[in-house]
Amino acid sequence: MIANSGLYLIERRKKISELLSQNGKISVKELESYFNVTGATIRSDLNDMEEEGLLVRTHGGAVERIKTTINSSLAERTTKRLPQKRAICERALELIHSGDSLLIDGGSTLDQFVSLLSLSALKNLTVVTNHIPHLSKLKDCPNIKTLVAGGKYDHELESTIGLSTINMIKSLKVDKVLISATGITLDHGISYTNIDDVDVKKAMIEQGKTKILLVDSSKFGKSFMLSACSLDMMDIIITDSEISDEDSSKIKSIGVDLIIA
Repeated sequence: MIANSGLYLIERRKKISELLSQNGKISVKELESYFNVTGATIRSDLNDMEEEGLLVRTHGGAVERIKTTINSSLAERTTKRLPQKRAICERALELIHSGDSLLIDGGSTLDQFVSLLSLSALKNLTVVTNHIPHLSKLKDCPNIKTLVAGGKYDHELESTIGLSTINMIKSLKVDKVLISATGITLDHGISYTNIDDVDVKKAMIEQGKTKILLVDSSKFGKSFMLSACSLDMMDIIITDSEISDEDSSKIKSIGVDLIIA
């Protein structure tokens, strides 16, 4: 393999995806040689790409994620760091009041939140979402009026996307919007990997009077290609107790309320 030491992070990860598509598998040592970077850098790339659902980590490398593994991948994400996510969601539920209107994003953390919401004693709630799995949790809740932001269904995201979805969201103004994130940094804000998904999240953020980010501490310090907004656009960030003192101080320094579950 020819060395390509000048590639930046996004280009490097794009190339890793291409190599996996061509070969089906790749080792850390091969990628070290190809990109002329350290093994630690490659392992960080592969770990982040696995979290994004782009590959499957193996001992000493990675293999291509094929379509038949997508559903199991979603199940894995739902159970990963479950105690932390549940604690975050319990604190988030304390911020919700009877009569509230909510715009709720998708993702494994918010799946947990909707499960708790469906069991709550809160009354006269209105929930708007584009994430289809939320509907099964809310269908037997007479205290919650549920609205679906219709549009094109994306099987991997399990959500509706596109102009119709965005236009419906933009026609609303809700009391609280609750969103998740793939990565969080002070410089790049709240970031994601899917352009269709990030466009919907941008619309959601704009329509909430109070903007609440639910995110476990593993997402801090990670930055991905597509930014939905800067961190200071959030009113409240709820995370778990494993957040570093440095990240905690950064959030407080920009005037965002930080709740540690």
